[in-house]
Amino acid sequence: VTVLRDGSTVRSMDCVDAPINEDVIIRHMVGREMADRYPHREPKIGETVFEVRDWTVFHEQHADRKFIKGVNFNVRAGEILGIAGLMGAGRTELAMSIFGRTYGRNISGKVLLHGQEVDVSTVEKAVNHGIAYVTEDRKGYGLVLENEIKHNITLANLEGVSKLGIINEGQEYTVAKEYQKKINIRCPDVFQYVSNLSGGNQQKVVLSKWLFAGPDVLILDEP
Repeated sequence: VTVLRDGSTVRSMDCVDAPINEDVIIRHMVGREMADRYPHREPKIGETVFEVRDWTVFHEQHADRKFIKGVNFNVRAGEILGIAGLMGAGRTELAMSIFGRTYGRNISGKVLLHGQEVDVSTVEKAVNHGIAYVTEDRKGYGLVLENEIKHNITLANLEGVSKLGIINEGQEYTVAKEYQKKINIRCPDVFQYVSNLSGGNQQKVVLSKWLFAGPDVLILDEP
C-alpha cells in the first residue's frame, strides 16, 4: 500500500510484513492523527421542518416512464436524513426535482415547509422558501469557474451584499473572508478565480454559497 499526498510518496507499506492498520493509512493520508473520526453528538431534534408527500416524477427523455414513484419523507429540525441507493436509483433526480424542478417532467406531489405547502416550481422560488441544494457536479451546476471566490460565495444571496440592486463590494469581501476562515478554504485571497482551486476547496466554496443563503433545509448530493 502506497500513500501519496501533495504529489509525493508519503509512505509505502508491505502487507506481507504485517497487517496494515486502517488508522495508520488515514494518518498518512491526512498528515495528522484522526483520534476523533466520529465525534459523539447530542442532536436536539425538534418539530418537522420539511416534508415531501407522494412525490412523483417522470423521466426527462422518456415521457411515459415514471422515474420517481410516490416518494414520502419528512425531516425534523436538527435531523439528518440520508437517502441511499445504487447508481441509477434516482437519488440525484429526486433532489433536483424537489429543488426548483431542475430534473424531470410531469412532476406531482406536495412539498411542505413548517407545515405549509410551498411552491418549488422554480429554483428562485425554492431558494426564497429556504431550500438549498449542493450539487454533486460542482463545475457544471455549482460554480461560475471563471469568477472570483468572493462572487461565487455570495451568488445565492445577492440581497445580503447589495442595496437597490448594487453590490457592495466591501461587504461582499467581508462575507467571503468570513466563510474562507470558517470553512478553511485554502487560497491566497478571495479575489482568486475558483477555477484555480483544488476540487475540495471548490466544493467548500459551493457549500459556503448555500450556507450564506441561510437555508432551513440543506440538500447535499453526494456529500
